[in-house]
Amino acid sequence: MTGNNVQSIQDCQSELTNIKTFIANDPLGSMVKYLVSYSVIKSCGTIELVFKDIIYNHLIQHANQEAIAYFSKNIKESSTNPKIDNICTLLKQININWNASFKKAAADVDKRSLNSLVELRNQLAHGNSITSSIDDIIKYFACGCNILQVLDSIITKKAWISGFFIFVLFTIFCNHAFIKFFILIYCIGNFIMAIYPLF
Repeated sequence: MTGNNVQSIQDCQSELTNIKTFIANDPLGSMVKYLVSYSVIKSCGTIELVFKDIIYNHLIQHANQEAIAYFSKNIKESSTNPKIDNICTLLKQININWNASFKKAAADVDKRSLNSLVELRNQLAHGNSITSSIDDIIKYFACGCNILQVLDSIITKKAWISGFFIFVLFTIFCNHAFIKFFILIYCIGNFIMAIYPLF
């Protein structure tokens, strides 16, 4: 996950906290329903942005300009919302092992909560009112972040395993210590990214 992705998540968390404080000070105010609706749109939009970015950033590594343009149009700029079924469908199209690992690793409560957040946004998009509280939205967003962490760890883990495999091959077949050193640094870097707590 890039620094921009982490920043987007932190900014959204901060906004939700500020909105909760505002509502607590004026729980019956006329702005409450609008702030809760905004919270739904902001939090769901952030999850959507980051989930697409995680996949996109992985796919464009070593890709040519044509492939990058294709991934940008069909992933980053697509209208796909972050419903769990949509995430699984996209993963399956790219790598069936990613999809299988994701479905197994993601907690059911997090899946249900993210789907609830997407459903709330859909209700707002169709002009319907919602009854969820700001606390509900904060909980749904936190569960959505858990989903992002699982998604990112799966993709990062696969990259680290690939790098480690390369290192093993070079250790066996290459006698150049300088090359071995840089491959080892690459593997260590990927390992740190795989275990570093992002949230």
